[in-house]
Amino acid sequence: MLLLGIQVDVWSAGVLFYQMLYGRRPFGHDQSQERILREDTIIKARKAEFPSKPTISNEAKDLIRRCLTYNQADRPDVLTIAQDPYLTYVKRILLALAVLLMASSFSPTSTIPRTNPTLQSNHSTNNVWNQRLNLVTRCESKESSSETNLPAKRTAKLGIGAPIVVIEAPKMIKTAATMPCLRVNTGLVKPGDVGRIVSRKPKDVWAVRLSIGTYLIDGKYFKPLELDE
Repeated sequence: MLLLGIQVDVWSAGVLFYQMLYGRRPFGHDQSQERILREDTIIKARKAEFPSKPTISNEAKDLIRRCLTYNQADRPDVLTIAQDPYLTYVKRILLALAVLLMASSFSPTSTIPRTNPTLQSNHSTNNVWNQRLNLVTRCESKESSSETNLPAKRTAKLGIGAPIVVIEAPKMIKTAATMPCLRVNTGLVKPGDVGRIVSRKPKDVWAVRLSIGTYLIDGKYFKPLELDE
């Protein structure tokens, strides 16, 4: 059978759905990957079999079965698959779950409530914005209360934990990760960006945590942020 065109993408989607739900390939699961890649290997892929465990919904099985239709002319197109009842239901669940996870991330000790995520999505969205506002307010309050311990404006020095402001956009930036990645600064770090120093590296290079992530930046590109009293 010649597999060409968009129908191949639909077939691939069916294979991925099957693997995500069952943790194995729909066809040739009893053969090693090395064996499958050999040219003389023939895999019977006319009809997908669904194990009894784990239990999945009939809607999910029907979606996979249609994606894995042997005759490519009988397979649905991508637009039809995107409107499948199972996928539209899953998208609603994932959206509600994402909102709940975002809300819980603002409070390390909070737990996700055991409620219907679809029914509570709007309520959770409001909680996200309320908690975000409270977080900003608390941060501003802590900054204000610690101002008396800061040195005078004109004597502020760079140090770990000190707030900084970017005064010149560096041409190159490097991510502060286990495997640093050097890249051209295409507007990611720009003058006026504020952050906080995480650590110091050799040759006046500092690890600075900005809103977009933590980067290794030369000290000549930023200065201590002078907070107003």
